[in-house]
Amino acid sequence: MNKENLLEFLKKYNLNDYETIESTFDQYLKLLVEEGKIQIAKDFLLSGKPLEIRIKMLFKNIGLDIYEGRQNLEDLMIKPLGSFITQKPIVIEVKSGKQASLSREQLRQLDDWVYELSGEEKARKVGLGGGFDPVAFATDGLVSQATTHPSPHKGLFIYNGPIGTEFGQRSSNWIGYNELEFANKRNFCIMSFQTLINKIGEINENKISLSDFWEQIHSSCGEFSSF
Repeated sequence: MNKENLLEFLKKYNLNDYETIESTFDQYLKLLVEEGKIQIAKDFLLSGKPLEIRIKMLFKNIGLDIYEGRQNLEDLMIKPLGSFITQKPIVIEVKSGKQASLSREQLRQLDDWVYELSGEEKARKVGLGGGFDPVAFATDGLVSQATTHPSPHKGLFIYNGPIGTEFGQRSSNWIGYNELEFANKRNFCIMSFQTLINKIGEINENKISLSDFWEQIHSSCGEFSSF
């Protein structure tokens, strides 16, 4: 398609501002990738939007209710299935880089999304647990809303890096001490992209159940770990 063809197409569909054009093309590209009509790069090369699409497809293909997050905020969200023991939604932040390890600044973005979606601001202002709960006292144990978290979410950080290096050649020491400490304090699960691919493979091969994988993510504090 040359410039004239493109201009003719945009005029036909009344697309005349950059943001609308970019958003429209972005949505159609995502759909075409999900439908298998256009291809993306090999997994160890993926970054940006193609990486997000690939991860969304991986979760979707094993039966999870995954969808895109709020515009320009969190990348992806997963709602729990009714059969799962843990009913916390998962907030996903997807990153890639030329570096072998993720950065603390990248983790801070996930912290922002979990903070907002979990109602942490309300929790900090009203308070959770601790101290005297008059409702519990008056009702012989019934806990008031002031002592429960408004809407708890689990943070999942997925990293693909270093870009261009085959999975088998990547270092196993890809999470720094400060980043691991940050994730531990916030109960985040950090997972490499290759680990996600491997776990999805195990589910497809019936080596682990979908519900077990869900619980593994929720029970992991810091780097993802199996039971």
